[in-house]
Amino acid sequence: MQSPPTRQDFGIEGFLDVETAWKNFGGKSLDEAYLVFRSNPNYFQEDLMWMDTRAFLFYFPVAIRYLTS
Repeated sequence: MQSPPTRQDFGIEGFLDVETAWKNFGGKSLDEAYLVFRSNPNYFQEDLMWMDTRAFLFYFPVAIRYLTS
């Protein structure tokens, strides 16, 4: 299993939406991120939109897991 993305993997520092995505998911394992996502999927799905590629590819399985549960 690969390690969670770094802050730089999330995108442009200082960009509010990227900072929010980092605050909500940064440093979390996939299981931890799933618990966050599951608590309010309509809100947290937007964080995926603002993540840069590496962070998105790491956390996208969380959304798939939610949709298939």
